[in-house]
Amino acid sequence: MISWWKMVCTIAGLILAAGCLDVSSSLPRVPRTGDMAPDFQAEMMGTGQVVSLEDFRGETVLVNIWATWCIPCRVETPFLQETYQKYEDKGLRILGISVDSPRSDDIIKKFLDDNSVTYDIALDPSMASTDVFSVVGLPASFLIGPDGIIVYNRIGPIAEKDPDFESALELALK
Repeated sequence: MISWWKMVCTIAGLILAAGCLDVSSSLPRVPRTGDMAPDFQAEMMGTGQVVSLEDFRGETVLVNIWATWCIPCRVETPFLQETYQKYEDKGLRILGISVDSPRSDDIIKKFLDDNSVTYDIALDPSMASTDVFSVVGLPASFLIGPDGIIVYNRIGPIAEKDPDFESALELALK
């Protein structure tokens, strides 16, 4: 005797195989290199000012979506700070978007202080940025050129000396 669940799965598989149901068109797509960066808003830590990605138009900006509880994010942060210090004078902006839960400001501030982070940090406790960028894991980074086009993207930490990242960064800053 076939179980109810097996029957449902079999019917769903037959429908998908027949092409009767197009699930792919309803799934969000991760913005990729060459795409226009999606716009979103978040609140800047410390000031409460709401900023939009559009506010960074004309600048090279690395959007880094992260959280204090994310171990790969914690490992990546010193590299991002080092990158920011190295390229700040050449025009690089980094916008770290914390998706930590509401009322985590003290935890975030301590983490940033412990890592001497000086780049911009925005707070996104509703995790709207993860929806806008279709993020499936943290950290997630999007290097956006002055024209608003994504020139590099990475789900997962950016490795130090990643030749693709370094090349994209050099190109974006020219």
